Amino acid sequence: MIALLLRRACGPRCLLVFGDSLVMDRWKWIKRRLPAEPSRLLDAGCGNGWLTVNCARLGHATIGLGNDYDEVTRAQSRAAAIGSSSKFEQQDIRHLDSRHDLMGQFDVVTCTEVIEHVINDSKLVADLAALLRPRGKLLLTTPNEAYIPIDSGDTGPFEPIEDGRHVRKGYSVSRLHHLATTSGLRVDEISYCSGKASQRFTRLLRSVSHLIGYRPAWGLTLWLRVFPPVLDRMQHDYPQYSICMVASKL
Repeated sequence: MIALLLRRACGPRCLLVFGDSLVMDRWKWIKRRLPAEPSRLLDAGCGNGWLTVNCARLGHATIGLGNDYDEVTRAQSRAAAIGSSSKFEQQDIRHLDSRHDLMGQFDVVTCTEVIEHVINDSKLVADLAALLRPRGKLLLTTPNEAYIPIDSGDTGPFEPIEDGRHVRKGYSVSRLHHLATTSGLRVDEISYCSGKASQRFTRLLRSVSHLIGYRPAWGLTLWLRVFPPVLDRMQHDYPQYSICMVASKL
């Protein structure tokens, strides 16, 4: 019932709240770095479409690419139901180089918490760069290799098997610099998001979800969502969960 009321009242914004607090952290980071003017944007590895539809809400022409047909179909149906202009297509992002129709077509490409699932990350970043117009920007987030595990799923082992799990723990500043520069990109910024409070809330949500399911756990813990943004601004000695990069096409 709460989720339905939020969907009716908030439209695309509801997808930001339905996820854990890490999702909201990534949105805030990306939103601050989007162009002020309308742009053409591609969301690589769009998941349920939370980022794609919210970028469209701000006036950007957006397309989300996802590997899972059912998830992409649900995202498109959800977008239509809330009146979003965003579009979705099924596409394995490991094979973006086959999409000649998309090359050099976008002002912004977003890729959030995806690259850690792909073995050939060098090829992925090069393919993402190829989608950009000159001076276009790649906005990428991925786990910080220095994070402290939130739960057992974050502890590994990280095996070279592309089955939906992480193939590596995360990334360092130097690794992201290398991936960007070897793909013809200039690194404009590397920063971080999701501090200790946000991670602790996410741990609680995951723990309760294991006991009673995600939707009931989400409803029970919704009132706690107000605390992480405030507490994270006061805590600076804890590794943030995601490392975030802005890189421009030369």
